[in-house]
Amino acid sequence: MSTKNACSLSLFVALMLHPWAAVGQGSDWARLHAQDDAAWAERSGLSEAEIRKLRVVAGTDDESPDFIDNVDAKTLSPYGLTLFATYSGSARCVNFWLLTKTGDSYGKFWKSEEDSEELNFCADPKCDTPFVKASPSRDIEVEIPSRRAGKCVSGSYGLLKWTGKTYSYKGILARSASKAH
Repeated sequence: MSTKNACSLSLFVALMLHPWAAVGQGSDWARLHAQDDAAWAERSGLSEAEIRKLRVVAGTDDESPDFIDNVDAKTLSPYGLTLFATYSGSARCVNFWLLTKTGDSYGKFWKSEEDSEELNFCADPKCDTPFVKASPSRDIEVEIPSRRAGKCVSGSYGLLKWTGKTYSYKGILARSASKAH
């Protein structure tokens, strides 16, 4: 099982064992976010405090029902950027940010919510969460799982190309069979 799936599974199990957390009681959300922060700190190499700072800048405070989809502080580090993505809802719709670090704080460089409705990627509710990732060329891909013949497959992805100033949405593209995950 991949680390991403293990994190998702542990959050699912936590929500199933504590159904009152699903109705948004503050202390339970805070505890679930603290667990999520710890898992992503281990995975990303950032500290739990750094993960929390990223969450707060992205609007995912301790009362939020959103959880982390991906934190990538390495791929875009030559440009001074950290990719941060969250998901929420039954279709686990993702939003993502590129954040800059100045001193001990983070600021927004770019976020998917500002461009258009098209940049809110969702999956079939029976499949995994869409997964946001950056490439060294600064492009961003969002793997979008969908159901085909009763199975969840990641046969398509949303592509955002770096223009030199911002991102240009290129649409949903089919992944070739040799590159399908």
